[in-house]
Amino acid sequence: QENLDRKSMIRALGYDFNWLVDRVLGLFGLSFNELLT
Repeated sequence: QENLDRKSMIRALGYDFNWLVDRVLGLFGLSFNELLT
């Protein structure tokens, strides 16, 4: 059961990290677009 908890925790952290990267890239993308225009 510990292994399952650890796996689910790692999976949750992975999803959070992907979401964070998407948010950061989105913010950078907006700033880059503003700089280019």
